[in-house]
Amino acid sequence: MQRQNKYIGVISFLLLCGIIYPIAQKVGKTTQNKKFSTFLTPLAAISHSPINISGDVELDNFSIKTGNGTSEDPYVIENLEINADGSKSGIEIRDTSKYLYIRNCTIINSELEESSNGYGWGGITLDNCSNVNIIGCTFKDNYNGIYLNNSDQNTLSENFASYNEGFGIVLFNSSKNIVFNNNASFNNERGIVLTFSNNNTISNNYLSNNGASFMGDGIDIYESELTIIFGNNVLYNNGGGISIIRSHNSILSENNVSNNGGNGIVSSHSNHVIISNNYASSNNRYGINLWNSNNNTVYDNLLFYNKEGGIINIGAENELYNNKIIIIDIVGMINLWMVLELTIIGILSLLLGATHKKLMVKMGKNGTKGVIIGTIISSIIGSIAGIFIEINYSSTGGVTELIRIIIIGGIVGIIIGAILSVMTAKSIDMKKKERNKE
Repeated sequence: MQRQNKYIGVISFLLLCGIIYPIAQKVGKTTQNKKFSTFLTPLAAISHSPINISGDVELDNFSIKTGNGTSEDPYVIENLEINADGSKSGIEIRDTSKYLYIRNCTIINSELEESSNGYGWGGITLDNCSNVNIIGCTFKDNYNGIYLNNSDQNTLSENFASYNEGFGIVLFNSSKNIVFNNNASFNNERGIVLTFSNNNTISNNYLSNNGASFMGDGIDIYESELTIIFGNNVLYNNGGGISIIRSHNSILSENNVSNNGGNGIVSSHSNHVIISNNYASSNNRYGINLWNSNNNTVYDNLLFYNKEGGIINIGAENELYNNKIIIIDIVGMINLWMVLELTIIGILSLLLGATHKKLMVKMGKNGTKGVIIGTIISSIIGSIAGIFIEINYSSTGGVTELIRIIIIGGIVGIIIGAILSVMTAKSIDMKKKERNKE
């Protein structure tokens, strides 16, 4: 009995240790490694006048905040309701690298005029700032919802930047920022705009019905390299869906770009861009438009019922493969070079068919009829050959392909057209002789 009690005591002790030690260890780790919670339950909003902070010292002395400005315990400005009443911005912060969260604030009615660079101010404006997180804020009736100028390594997430006079979110000369899970819709010009801003990530945002007066796009990227645009829903904008202009080495992937008033995706004067696994449907122009852009790679996109066509390729050394274009497209996959190629092949075949006239006149009395028939057949065969080569062997659609297709298609057209023309002339000659015998 004593031995049993001894075993029971040992087992109870071990069980107690097994429960207490993990709890103590967890509490210890929580105390030692304090982690800042990004999302907390918002408190009741407090009405506040516009905020203007310049430099670390002013931020340190700002009274309505918590935290100490470090990465482990950032400053927090939250739960404010600001009517800017025509001021440049509801919250304007300049020249700081302190860690700061601006969270669950509502900002309306900031200045509606453009700034010196043409983009205006924002409900929140960051100028020469880093390490700022703007989370869960609402912006309405401002010129821009959020405006970053010369500001790097900031994060904008879960914001509602809609119904503004200009743009939802603007990054100007600002790099290495993350813009994700925002709603930038019903803005008068565009949803999200990047200009002279490199190495930014735009992901999982919802952008719709922008550009009511400006025919603006959902996302516009101007002269900004190394941009990742991933997983966004860009729908029903009055202009296009996503446009990148003179912006090289970017990636556009897994976006839903549908029902826009212009093109779904445009790569204009932009090189080395990867466009993959996007869904572009029911746009008013092309699903994907490569305009004077070279060395782009376009693959595994689904393009459905875009009004003017699936893909238009105007550029050199672009690689297109495994794109699925639903047959209901009015035009389907158009390579403008191919249209030019086949036109030239047709003209070339017509001219070469005419050279058979002397041969036909010698072999048949109705040389004119023979040359017409031979020329038509020659044109058709040359064009079919060009299409076959384009579909099966073309990977770039550039000038090199144009020359190659003209040569090969033309040669095939000449050979087959000449043979058929001779056969036609012989047939005509034989029929004439039979009639003469009768």
